[in-house]
Order: sequence, then structure tokens, then C-alpha cells
Amino acid sequence: MDRSDSSTAEEELYIILKDALTSENKQIIDCYDKVFLRNLLNSSRENSMHMNISHEGRYIFKGYPSGNYIKQLAKVVALWSQIGTFPISFVNLTGFDTEITRKEIENLSTLSSLVVDLVSRLNDPAVPSLAENLLLRMGPRGVLTCLGVRRTQGSIDKCLPPSKSFLERAFSQLHTAEESKKSSLTVGARALTKHCHRSSDGFWGKISGTEVMKNAVAQQVLDRFFTNCVWINIHCLPNEEPVIEVRVQEGYGVRWLINKQQFRGFLEPQMEGGHERGWRH
Repeated sequence: MDRSDSSTAEEELYIILKDALTSENKQIIDCYDKVFLRNLLNSSRENSMHMNISHEGRYIFKGYPSGNYIKQLAKVVALWSQIGTFPISFVNLTGFDTEITRKEIENLSTLSSLVVDLVSRLNDPAVPSLAENLLLRMGPRGVLTCLGVRRTQGSIDKCLPPSKSFLERAFSQLHTAEESKKSSLTVGARALTKHCHRSSDGFWGKISGTEVMKNAVAQQVLDRFFTNCVWINIHCLPNEEPVIEVRVQEGYGVRWLINKQQFRGFLEPQMEGGHERGWRH
């Protein structure tokens, strides 16, 4: 399949998958639940589009997905049909459990014959039922895997990654809402000011100067995570709401509380005795 054929297949798959997700099929609604489906379909209204799929000798997930998640799903399915197995790899991170995600990919790869059959019959009258069958077999966790979201102990299977703009808004909220303080420092910049000293290798850089300058440095750090992250996980902290955690290959990360739309802070790589050492590297 050449590039033009691949693009055409992606476009057709996008329409077919979107139609299947809006078909009011009770099995799909029960499998995915209405909130997950609504958020997935709402993503198709996003104006910007960035797929977190990078080709570096092999296809890997790199960066934060944004825009139309159904288009990314169609892209993955098209690649899947060409390669004959789940086409995109997750980068390993030292100290992090990747076994559950690996097994998830193995499970998805058992659906390869369904994927190949679907893509080879895009003009077949049976294609709507083929697409619905694939979506049911994949389930919401399969869709998350196609977006580059990991599965670990405690991961949530029916929560899509919030949009990048959603996370940026939470990061850029003012640290204080009290007008009397007249501060323009964002919660992200405030957190970075308190956290940056923990890394001896200078990963976080230096943050100084005016509040405007600190805000700019913090935004640059956040942009690096969105561009280079290789770990996205949505899970629950003990006794708390869903959290999205985003990390780069070195293990450094950021996280947000999803329901409260709240930036939760920066994260150091996993290390033995981390709590006792204050997560200083």
C-alpha cells in the first residue's frame, strides 16, 4: 500500500469508525459507557491535530496526543493492517512497570486478522458491522492503547486523556486568586520554583527573575513534556480522583487531577529510597 492509498484508507476508516461510535449500538454504549463515547466524539471537533506517533526506525509513541482522537485511532488501524500486528511500541522506562502494557499489546495483536479483514473490505456493505465488532473487541482500553496511554496497576480503563489545552489551562491558573496580592505567578511556575532544585543533573533548569519570566520558563518546561513524553498513564491515587501522569524517557514527569482540573506538580524519576531522600537526584 503506497502513501496515497494509506491516506485514503485512513480517511475512510475515520468515517467508518466515527459512524460506528455514533451508531447507538447498545453493545458499544454498554462497553464504552456514554461519558467515554461523548468525550471521544467531542475530540473530533478539535481544530488542531497532533498524533503522538513517531517513526524512529520503528513506530513509537512519543509526545502528547491532541486533537481528534478518532483520527489517531484510524491511523493506528491503517498501520496495523499494513504491518499485520499492533504497529506501535511503547518505550521502556527504567524503574517503571511495563509488563501490563506489554500484555495489552499482545492481546490487541490477536485481533490482527479482524483489522486486516476490515481494511481490505472498506467498500463492503458489511463494513459497519466489522467496525463495530472490532471496537467491541478492543474496548475502551484498546482505544487508550492506540492513543499511547499505558496500563499499569491502578490504571483507569474508561477515562480519555484530557486535551492539551485543558492541561495547559490548569497549569497556567494564577497561584493566588486574591486581588490584593496582585501576583501574576502561575501554579505551574510556583511549583517549578519549589521543585527545580531536586535534580542534580539540571533537568529542570533554573527559574529566576520576574514573575513573567518565571511563567515563561515554566511554560517551556511544560512544552518539553508535551513534545517528548513517552509515558502517559491515567490512574487513581489512594482515596483520590483520577490523575493523569506524563513522563519523558529520563523518568521526570508532571501530573494533574482530572476532575478538579488542577495541576498536581512535578515528578522525579523512580529511585530507591526516594521518599527518605526527598526525591533529590
